[in-house]
Amino acid sequence: MICSFNTTYKHFFIGSKNLTKSPDYAYLYPWLRTGLLTSAGAEWKNRRRIITPAFHDKELLNNYVDIYNEQSAILVQRLRSIESGKEVNLYPYIASCALDIICG
Repeated sequence: MICSFNTTYKHFFIGSKNLTKSPDYAYLYPWLRTGLLTSAGAEWKNRRRIITPAFHDKELLNNYVDIYNEQSAILVQRLRSIESGKEVNLYPYIASCALDIICG
């Protein structure tokens, strides 16, 4: 697998000012409104700041270790099944893994 990154676009990938959600998130809005999953930019940054302390709780994190390991192994297995040398959009793989981890 080869990942390439053009430094010209670095500012798009670092920081929340340019963070926009995929239109796929629109279907979540009726249930989640403007929560962390559906918000963007400054609103996302504010919501993230509010929940960040929860992720510093060692007991909470320890409960997720098995889930992280299990879902990471599934992600690696899915990535290994991709044809060698083929250009692929990793978004669906990463998004699926992230949601499986969140849903536990």
